[in-house]
Amino acid sequence: MRQLNGTYAQRFNKKAKRYGHLFQGRFKAYIIEEDRYMLAVLRYVVLNPVRAGLCAHPQEYRYSSYLKTAGPANNNDPVDTAYVLRRFGATNKIAVNKYRRFILEGIGEESVFNELKAGIFLGSDTFVGNHTVNLRDEKLQEIPQRQRPDPKPGLGSLVKNEKDKTGIITAYLDWDYSLTQIADYLNVHYSTISRIVKKYELDAKMRKCKT
Repeated sequence: MRQLNGTYAQRFNKKAKRYGHLFQGRFKAYIIEEDRYMLAVLRYVVLNPVRAGLCAHPQEYRYSSYLKTAGPANNNDPVDTAYVLRRFGATNKIAVNKYRRFILEGIGEESVFNELKAGIFLGSDTFVGNHTVNLRDEKLQEIPQRQRPDPKPGLGSLVKNEKDKTGIITAYLDWDYSLTQIADYLNVHYSTISRIVKKYELDAKMRKCKT
């Protein structure tokens, strides 16, 4: 993104004999759970021109990857359509037809970004809970500062197993992980974690009464 906002923008401005910012506003970046949300995000992107009223159908917008993805196969094309199409079918013909239907079914639907969590995550509670976000990580340098959530340790660094009662209580009380998130991470029933937390709270209440 730095190269796009820098080198490319400078070359374009020089060629077009213009000055100032080429792209309006700051770009956005997200951490996405691939299996559940990636295709929904891809559909959202190619339908942006339709939502903006620039066209009635995504194929009418020339500055989009839709034309490349929904068109005939071209091994020399710089757009990597295989990443998307292999999720729709074994052959290019089948995949393209299913891709077209999938995109058109999204017209008029609510934005997938309505499900955004912590300003940066698109995924299940378990997905969000299991991802430790280190704001000093080089991988996050492309994510705008205002989008970055407060650092929160992943469950893997807090809880060893279902017998680690101290870790479970710490994750629940100190780091605001839900009982469901903890149970899903440990692959145990919700009631198992619930009993541990309730016993801790009851013991704490009894200790308080004695004092």
